[in-house]
Amino acid sequence: MKPAPISLTMIVRNEEAGLTEALQSIRDHVEEIVIIDTGSTDKTPEISKKFADVFQTYTDCNDHEGRMINFAEARNKAASLAKKQWVMWLDGDDLVLGAEHLRDLVNSTRNKIVKTVTSARISMVYELPGGSVNTRERIWSPPAKFEWRGAVHETLCAKDWTQCVHETAPNNIFIRHQPKQEKIREPKRNLRILTHELWRKGYLEPREMFYIAREFKDNGDPVASIRWLNRYVELSRFPEEKSSAYVLLSELYLMRLDYDAAIKSALLAHATCEYLPDPLIQVCKSFYLLGNSGEERQENFRRCIHFARCALDAAKKPHETRLFVNPDRIRVEVHRYLNYALYQLGEVESALESANAGLVWVPEDAQLLQNKKLFLEKLGRTE
Repeated sequence: MKPAPISLTMIVRNEEAGLTEALQSIRDHVEEIVIIDTGSTDKTPEISKKFADVFQTYTDCNDHEGRMINFAEARNKAASLAKKQWVMWLDGDDLVLGAEHLRDLVNSTRNKIVKTVTSARISMVYELPGGSVNTRERIWSPPAKFEWRGAVHETLCAKDWTQCVHETAPNNIFIRHQPKQEKIREPKRNLRILTHELWRKGYLEPREMFYIAREFKDNGDPVASIRWLNRYVELSRFPEEKSSAYVLLSELYLMRLDYDAAIKSALLAHATCEYLPDPLIQVCKSFYLLGNSGEERQENFRRCIHFARCALDAAKKPHETRLFVNPDRIRVEVHRYLNYALYQLGEVESALESANAGLVWVPEDAQLLQNKKLFLEKLGRTE
């Protein structure tokens, strides 16, 4: 089969551990590969040149110490070198599964482009280790109508307002992320880049506020994280991301044992995006911990049970989302709270059923196994 009329673009740095496998997964299925190296010190350039039609070293995206400071600039450089009708992006530790179907995918999308709709974007399923998946825009046409924006967590954007065909690739084509432990990663890189953006511009865009809040949380500064999240939810126009911000706020308030603020934030997360299960799980968790603290135990465990069941119902109704979703994690996490809350209300049989339901998805879950043993003892059973 002929390769697809696609220019595959990559920006790489010290990717030698997984780069060969990544490029082998797509080389035969696209007409062109463009690789930009932003400062490798390993064998990444040598590997790249074996597969790439265009290879360049580009360091204008780095700071004076040679550290990456703007991912969008590097991706735009790669896209500027693409010569084909369609452009696709991939990281150096991503594999394309089903790449042989790419030609059919772009041809079917091209047939939907008419005189009044002159551009197209195609999203593909993106799978992380552990089972989390989402959909991300991966392919676009024509190259000149789009650009990358954002120093980190960069986003593909239309340069001006235009009608655009939006397609999602079928499930026989998807991307699997396979990070290699051997790769040296810079601690606090994203926080450094976002802090630099704040210094350079004097402000952050709303999405950058969300990203820097996550970085502050992950790097042990909950106060700064809460401050940025509260600012972000005032400005956000993206319901799913805003809901995620409220969930994160709730988690931070739980860390401070501020149960009222945690519950309020979790309920706001649910109100912002009612179809997502994660806000319901967060409400369930907040009432569980409040009950476990000794405050209105019976009533708060009942509330925990109610929202746990609501979360399980939401998980049964898949909804298209740009967020990462891990159905197994959702089911197991809900049952971690539900089984114990039921037990605290004396519903041991139902508690056992909940523990077993969670173990269907993660049979080795230590907490559920321990609780199951307790419930069987209370019921006078061995299994």
